[in-house]
Amino acid sequence: MTTPIRHWQAWLWPDARALELQLLEAVCAAARSLDPQAPELQLWPLANGGLPSVATDQRLWLLTGDNPPPLTALQRDSLAQRLASGQPLVVLHHGLLLLANAGLLRQQQEPLAVERSLADSLARLCPQLPQSRQLFTIHKGLSSGCGGLATLDLALALLARDRTDSLADQVAALLHAPLPRPTTSLQRPLIKVQSAGARTVQEAVQLMRANVEEPLSSDELAGHVGVSRRQLERLFKQHLQQVPGQYYLELRLKRAQEMLLASGTSIIQIGLSCGFSSASHFSSAYRGFFGITPREERAKRFSAAGGSGGERG
Repeated sequence: MTTPIRHWQAWLWPDARALELQLLEAVCAAARSLDPQAPELQLWPLANGGLPSVATDQRLWLLTGDNPPPLTALQRDSLAQRLASGQPLVVLHHGLLLLANAGLLRQQQEPLAVERSLADSLARLCPQLPQSRQLFTIHKGLSSGCGGLATLDLALALLARDRTDSLADQVAALLHAPLPRPTTSLQRPLIKVQSAGARTVQEAVQLMRANVEEPLSSDELAGHVGVSRRQLERLFKQHLQQVPGQYYLELRLKRAQEMLLASGTSIIQIGLSCGFSSASHFSSAYRGFFGITPREERAKRFSAAGGSGGERG
């Protein structure tokens, strides 16, 4: 007899995407407001050290970003045990590479939803792994998704499986979500950048992402991509509807938010690592963009997690 799923437990890597966590939280909160027996979301930031116990009535979600740290020996052994036992696991986008690098997908025979941009890398690591171009796949043991907004579709589909179709439909309506896409929905094809101007903007954004702790000036960015500062500003307005400085600031603030939500790193250290010269500068910029201070953001996170983890200044 299959054990009913009563809890969703999210393991949060330090670079976990804030959007995907927020979508899971929204689905679970809405579901429990309608049905107290709906799965409860439990958060476990891996930066806290150690691993939580996992019960048979839990569905385990692995939430990573684009460059998750490799699995520790303890994490690998724990996940290997979960996979062998048939524990329901959900892995998104780069989390599949994480498992593949650790040798945990060698026995996988059912197709997994692989983000198109990761297909070649995963094929090299696991040539025997059947890949799907669906937005998500659901299996008895290991389920997978390409992440992003498709996480909402996957969460609603799993809510229907773990509770009822009716509850999933009510949650979608309560969240004013578009009609959930079924598991047969396919990913959109990758769009190749055509224009030289778009390539220049793309190169500049890559430089921004690689230089978060010590931000480059607009003149430095322009020099690196081979255009004038005025040209770079014109290209950013054309393709991103923002000037480079504003886009760079928002990129750094979103990186800071991800760290606040998914790690136990101190607020001061997060600010410094995201290119802010002081705690007051970080707090002011964060509040100006998100409407709350970094300290309030983290307090809200730990309150939602039941008070675990504490807050480190």
